[in-house]
Amino acid sequence: MSNSLFTIDCEYVQEQLAAAYLRITGEGKNREAAIIETNTSLAASKIAKAIADNNLAPDQVRYIIVTHVHLDHAGGASTLLKMFPQAKLVAHPKAARHLINPSKLIESASEVYGLDRFKSLYGEILPAPESRVFIPENNSELNFGESTFRFIYTKGHANHHFVVVDDAISTVYTGDSFGLAYPALQKGNTSFLFASTSPTDFDYDEAVKSVELIVNCGADRAALTHFGIWSNLEEGKRQILYSL
Repeated sequence: MSNSLFTIDCEYVQEQLAAAYLRITGEGKNREAAIIETNTSLAASKIAKAIADNNLAPDQVRYIIVTHVHLDHAGGASTLLKMFPQAKLVAHPKAARHLINPSKLIESASEVYGLDRFKSLYGEILPAPESRVFIPENNSELNFGESTFRFIYTKGHANHHFVVVDDAISTVYTGDSFGLAYPALQKGNTSFLFASTSPTDFDYDEAVKSVELIVNCGADRAALTHFGIWSNLEEGKRQILYSL
């Protein structure tokens, strides 16, 4: 069985600021794909290109997974559902309701940015069909080819957040629960990671618990949405807790 992971630069605001991940499993016509994180609708063409570049048909995309509902992670979900008609959208229960009815997301973000800036950052946000939304329970597993995705609810950055453990490649997709490591801030041989503290929903105690859950989930590395692969979870924990 083939297991591949590709990092897609969504070029959100600038290069190497926000990533989506393309996970492929299986062989030949039996290959399946999962997209982890969607960024915004403006990144959909980049994600579609990664699918096509890997010789995958649209109906081979099985899952579109968002770690939480913040728009730089989930804003493109409805657009990708239209592009990949067999895919299920996988989201935390507190995120799913806002993907099905995004009116409050649109209203609040438009108030913050102004309508013109909102549209330039996020493009169009449409409702996701409820029939295509799947809500995993905490610590549940979802079959993906001959492997599984495991979901762990991780409050702290947001109460609608989970991480996804991909045991087949010993990787955990951490959204914003395991900090930010922008490539532009990495210097020499020193890697720099710091916590992501959202202004309205951050909970320090839960954030610390979530870091511990990630370090102890069994994965060897983290796939950060912001940005790229982080290979030393213990060092990441040290830096995040220091920044908190």
